[in-house]
Amino acid sequence: MAWTPVAWADTSAPVPSATTHDAQDHGSLTLTVTSPDGDSVPGASFTLLNALGERAGEGTTDAAGHLTFTGLPLGGYRLKETTTGSSAYEPVPDQDVVITPGHTAELTLTSPFAKATVRITAKDATTGKPLGGATFSIGRNSSTLLTVTTNTQGIATGTLGVDSRSGTTVWVKQRTAPTGYAPSTSSKSVTATPGDTVTVTVTNTKTKQPTSSATATAPAATSPAAHQHAPAAYGTHAPRSTSPTTSPSASETTATTQSHGALAHTGTAAAPWLMGGATMLVVAGSATLWTARRRRTNTHN
Repeated sequence: MAWTPVAWADTSAPVPSATTHDAQDHGSLTLTVTSPDGDSVPGASFTLLNALGERAGEGTTDAAGHLTFTGLPLGGYRLKETTTGSSAYEPVPDQDVVITPGHTAELTLTSPFAKATVRITAKDATTGKPLGGATFSIGRNSSTLLTVTTNTQGIATGTLGVDSRSGTTVWVKQRTAPTGYAPSTSSKSVTATPGDTVTVTVTNTKTKQPTSSATATAPAATSPAAHQHAPAAYGTHAPRSTSPTTSPSASETTATTQSHGALAHTGTAAAPWLMGGATMLVVAGSATLWTARRRRTNTHN
């Protein structure tokens, strides 16, 4: 009878298990989220997407700011923050991570403080009317961070970064005022906390406008006679006066009127009488001369 050898399994060799296979082909990701000043950030929610854009996991940080994703197949992932858990923070930028078999990737993120908003309102100091076109600077210490101008509703807003949970102190100064108003010369200091809005109200007073005289200065009264010239003698021209016109007194006005009347009778109207008188004188003189010559002739004879 022939003997035939029999084969059997070596029980000393390890037998693969599903659990062992998963541990070798998968990895984990642990997050730690803090604020800029080192405090933990609880309540921040994240979503993990695989290379195909499919959701591979999601979760929220605990009181210590920790979050862990386990059982992740090897490969590349993208981590996105969906909620910050507090208005004091802004979402962190997306992060790319690589998962390797049997290892836990650790990632520490810092949630930036949310920007603060400074809201400036400009008004008329008397009526409360909104003032558009007023310019303001917002700054810190000796540096100007931004410049804003009020709109037609008298409102201007600006956002600025905050570097502390307790807030950042800034100053607000008015640079220019609307036409007809004097700018405020005082500087206002406010503390802006992360994610909050602080309001600053500035009032402007109207500038004093120059007032015109109620009644204009009346020109000096002058007599109509002062603007009249005595008629010139026949054949002559009266010189034009270059001296400034003055208001004559009553006596001067009377004298001027009389003078004008006298000269009126020695002008062209009196010429015929003068010519007639001159002719009579010439005739009388000629007769006298003829008579004298005749007497001399008779005497010599």
